[in-house]
Amino acid sequence: MKLEPVVGEVKINWTHNIGAKELLKTEDGGNVGASHYGNYFKLDSTVSVLWSTSFTSLEVASIKETSDGGYIVLANNSLVSHDQKIQIIKLDRNLKQQWKSSVIGLYTTEGKEVIENRDGSFVVAGIGSGIQKK
Repeated sequence: MKLEPVVGEVKINWTHNIGAKELLKTEDGGNVGASHYGNYFKLDSTVSVLWSTSFTSLEVASIKETSDGGYIVLANNSLVSHDQKIQIIKLDRNLKQQWKSSVIGLYTTEGKEVIENRDGSFVVAGIGSGIQKK
């Protein structure tokens, strides 16, 4: 929902139910967002859907626009053995996967946030036990 400040009242410009867990403003004036169950999408400044796609079996924890105009997705996945898998997926501006990295831990492993460093590398914050990089 976009609100405009008006003295004495609030004017609603538009509303749109998109089921987003996370919604971030992008440099082009649009938004990028993610839902709980692996769906992610890009909206333009008029809230029209430019693209949407999903990662099967992944719960998106965070999606961010990167300095190169692409996106970094942090997602969590429960494996059959009760292990937890954190996925870090780098997409280019056209949504093509550039690379993917996984971290596997026992029981309570969960990625919470991903941040891009000035040098283009990424830091992932989360919780877990028995962490192994794959």
